[in-house]
This record gives sequence, C-alpha cells and structure tokens, in this order.
Amino acid sequence: MDCVNIAMNKQGCCVLQRCLEFASPEQHASLVTTVLDSALNIVQDPFGNYVLQYVLETDDVSVNDRIGYLFLGHLIALGVNKFSSNVLEKVLRRSSQALKDKYCEGLSDPQTAARLVSDDFGNYVVQTALTTGSPGAVDGLVQTIRPLMHMIRNAPYAKKLESKLEIIAKKGQMGGMHKGGGPMSPNRMYGNTQRPQVMPHYGNDSGSNSGGSPMNFTEYNANAQPFLPQGRGMPPSNSASSFSNPSLASLGSPNPHARQQQQQQAPNAVSYTHLTLPTKRIV
Repeated sequence: MDCVNIAMNKQGCCVLQRCLEFASPEQHASLVTTVLDSALNIVQDPFGNYVLQYVLETDDVSVNDRIGYLFLGHLIALGVNKFSSNVLEKVLRRSSQALKDKYCEGLSDPQTAARLVSDDFGNYVVQTALTTGSPGAVDGLVQTIRPLMHMIRNAPYAKKLESKLEIIAKKGQMGGMHKGGGPMSPNRMYGNTQRPQVMPHYGNDSGSNSGGSPMNFTEYNANAQPFLPQGRGMPPSNSASSFSNPSLASLGSPNPHARQQQQQQAPNAVSYTHLTLPTKRIV
C-alpha cells in the first residue's frame, strides 16, 4: 500500500483514518506499522499529520512511544513546523512518562531551547513539555529557558510562557519548605491561622449540667422572664424591680449562694433546657 501518498492527500487522509477506525485488530496493527514506517515523511504534511495524530489518540502507549522516539532526534526541524509541532505536543501528552522526560532533556539543550522558544510554533512544544514532564526533568528545562526570556520579551506568547515558569517556581518553593519534599499544607506552612472558637457560657457556676457536658446557653419556659446574668459583660441591676417576676429577683444577684437558695425555695419557678453548641475542633 502506498501509505505516504494516501496520507498526504486531502481525501486520502480521511479514508486512512476510517480504515484505522473500522479495521479488525490484525488489520489495525498492520496499518499502524505501515504508518510508522512513513512517519517522518508525513509528519510535516498538512494532511499526513492528522493520520499520525489519529494513531496517537488511540492511547496505545507502546505505539505512541515508538512514534515519539522516531521524532526525538529531530526536535528543532519538527518543532518549528506548523503541522509537525502539533504532533510533538500530542506525543508529550499521550506517551509514557519516561519518554516525556526524554523530551524535556532534549529540549534542555541550549541550542534547541533557544530556537524553539523564539519560534511561533516551537514555543508551544516547550510549554507542553513544562506541564507534562516530571519535576526533576522540568527543573533542568526551566534553568535553560530562564536566561532566554529576554529574547522573546515582545512576543505575544511571552506572558503565557513566563506565567508557566512562575507557577513551576512556586511549586518548587512550596515543596522545598517541607522536609519530606512534598508541598506543605497552609497550617504547617504558616501555623494554625484559625482562632479557637470561644462560646458564651451562661448558667450555673460549675460550668456543666447534670450530664457533665458544658452548658453554654439556658432557655427558660414561656412563663418566665428573660434572665440577664450579672458580672458577664451585662450592665448591673440596681434593684430587684428590674425583674417583673419577683421570684426571679435574687437570680440576678452575682452571689452564687443567693441564687442556689432561691432555686431550692422555688424549684418550679424556672425550668431549664440545656443547649450545648458543638465547637469546631482545631487540629
């Protein structure tokens, strides 16, 4: 089969993609082998590159790595081409991590990096490598690109490339602050920034109800008047006339013995329902 001429034809590339889609496993493997044999001839073609991208989209890592290794020694020539640069980006996204790191190492060559960073198509290959490589491989690529940024200061893609470099630098700083090498949580990095929640405490002086849990609020029955505790930030009462219910007058006294005595004399004057609000545990 003349795969090269078919793939480089406008109608032929569509036919070849449909053949790959509906072929049996044996036929598919045979067609892929034929395409790989012609990969370097069709990767820069306006139509042939789509055939290679279709093969890469099947996500067969072994096949994708075979394609990627074919192009590894031609990064400059393929990276500056409008059509083959798209294929290189797809290789970086769909190949194994080992091959992605190989590409980062190849792009870290000063001559290769300088040529691709300053190219309208090659810079996208570099940006894709920055987002797909492992941290160790990306660090070497960043160190190569940083001194070259002045060359593309006025380029329309310079800001996007610079922002990627800043994101990588921030990730490295966060990981470096943690002895384990991984990024630290905000609490470990800056300390616990949350204040402990302090709940108001109204009720008996013991601070606990009959069940032993903290008693934060006290709700009275419908017949009782509101109880304003003294000595807890409330204005003091001048006389017992502040309460419309005389039986509750001594409850306003800050003297705990007076309150206890009044409660023993008139136990039915007030009914208590204890409401305990859970506090958020600060770890």
